[in-house]
Amino acid sequence: MAKLKVFLRHVYIILSVFTTLRLCQEDDYHKCEPLRASICESMPYNHTLLPNKFNDNSQDDAVIAISQYSPLMKIDCSPSLLSFLCILYLPICNVLMVPLPPCRKLCEEVRSGCESIMNDFDYTWPEAFNCTNFPTSGLCVGENRTSSQGSTSVWDLSNPQFTTPKQMTSRPMEMTTILAKREETTETDIPVFILVSSLHKLMLYDVSTGDLITLHSGLDQGAAVDYHFGRQWIYWASHGDSRVYRGSLALDVLTDVHLVVDAVSSTIESIAVDWITQHLFWMETYPSQIRVASLEGTNPTTLLDKELSNPKSIVLDPIEGYLFWIDWVGTLYSPSASIERYDIARSHHDVIFNITKDILPNMGRSIGLAIDHPNKRLYWVDAKAESVQSVGYDGASFRVIVKSRFQNGIQNHNFLTEPRSVTVFGKNAFWSDRATQSIVKTRKDGHSSKVKLHKPSQVSSP
Repeated sequence: MAKLKVFLRHVYIILSVFTTLRLCQEDDYHKCEPLRASICESMPYNHTLLPNKFNDNSQDDAVIAISQYSPLMKIDCSPSLLSFLCILYLPICNVLMVPLPPCRKLCEEVRSGCESIMNDFDYTWPEAFNCTNFPTSGLCVGENRTSSQGSTSVWDLSNPQFTTPKQMTSRPMEMTTILAKREETTETDIPVFILVSSLHKLMLYDVSTGDLITLHSGLDQGAAVDYHFGRQWIYWASHGDSRVYRGSLALDVLTDVHLVVDAVSSTIESIAVDWITQHLFWMETYPSQIRVASLEGTNPTTLLDKELSNPKSIVLDPIEGYLFWIDWVGTLYSPSASIERYDIARSHHDVIFNITKDILPNMGRSIGLAIDHPNKRLYWVDAKAESVQSVGYDGASFRVIVKSRFQNGIQNHNFLTEPRSVTVFGKNAFWSDRATQSIVKTRKDGHSSKVKLHKPSQVSSP
């Protein structure tokens, strides 16, 4: 365990340049912070999420609670006791921004070793540790693997996370970054990186500095991109191509690049990685269909075909088991689009929201769907309407997050001239604008009209 901790610490130190471990929003209740409690230093993670399920808001309070069980730790009634307590009181920071419980198996292992000793001293097993309250499958902490029943490794969820917008731009971006003033910045001091596909390159973009690191060259007109949380695998498919490739991210270098899917006669429009059930989904056009296979591309299966018109921008919520995408319908002169959902477990497809001119005047072709996992919302952009929109998973509470506004016939900013994609991270939404070769940031809740322009400053090879 100590060796694992040293290894993971090294990975976090290196990869902290690429992403933020403080995944919370400024106005969210839970927040991530560096783990400084020495009692849990043997745990293979170094950021914790507070408050915990006992409403402890500080690590000091959590340590006091853990210390109550020091007599049991001294006699070593269970080798898993400390891990169990740390997971409960100092839960691991994760991309979902919710405290993940220990798996029931871990709880029962601790209880079987410690309960009888507690009873000998007239103590009963705490109700808060009732093992039947902890899940046997799904998202829980206790095993370093994803089991056949679906229990997800805490270490997979704890690895640094990337936001992964699709087809960020179709032209190289080599401009300087306009940074916000320090008093206007509410981000953490650990920068966020975004995966970017340009005309011929796959890159990492540092939001705080504007630097670009080239990971892979040789794309054809940009690519659809997604990322496997935990294994640090990047998947991409060049636009107009029939193939999906995968590479392993090691520090700032992409290694082991190889082909995983070849759709032969079809064109791959978009891809999505399920980092819980370990599947790869992709959307083909000509003919239109959604397919799924293993992460290695084996055993491909068609999920949908005849119900699709002109689908774009597939995204996935692996926790809820939903696929979402935009389907273009209508005509060039009378466009409309729909946000569609596929329930993987029930094999059920439905339309959750229709985008029409009644909903969004001057709407054109919506594109660039993105997911806000913690708040169960979807975001997309529309170049003709020059706006960023959002709706809930159920199709309710539609909002226009930001749009270009005109005063006296003059546009007050041109950052939505030709948006191509959007992603959300923390409290912010980011979108790319192909015309200005920029990435723009604003609050994802739409409560602020301020936008901040990011223009990547340099391209460097790894």
